[in-house]
Amino acid sequence: MRSQIQIIYNEASTIVDSSKTFISFDHRCAAKGYPIPCELFFKPDYDVIDSIESTGIVKVDSDFTRYSSDYDVYRILLVPQPGYSDKKMIKIFSDLLRELDLI
Repeated sequence: MRSQIQIIYNEASTIVDSSKTFISFDHRCAAKGYPIPCELFFKPDYDVIDSIESTGIVKVDSDFTRYSSDYDVYRILLVPQPGYSDKKMIKIFSDLLRELDLI
């Protein structure tokens, strides 16, 4: 049986939710081609950030990448690249949660 990942859409963001954690990103910014605020509710290692960037659909702006231990949230800013779509971003985040066994 494949583990469940739920996609939740609200007015401002898209949430890729699993039983252990979730990732959210602002789809309003993405729709306009602006940098996309994104929150990962776990602390990824550098390989995770590199794997997100290696997809070629976003670049991670390291100047705006911060981890808050108070809230256990890793905030990153994603800069959309040609070929970006919310659907691709959802797939990347879903695959990431599966790969890290966070489902």
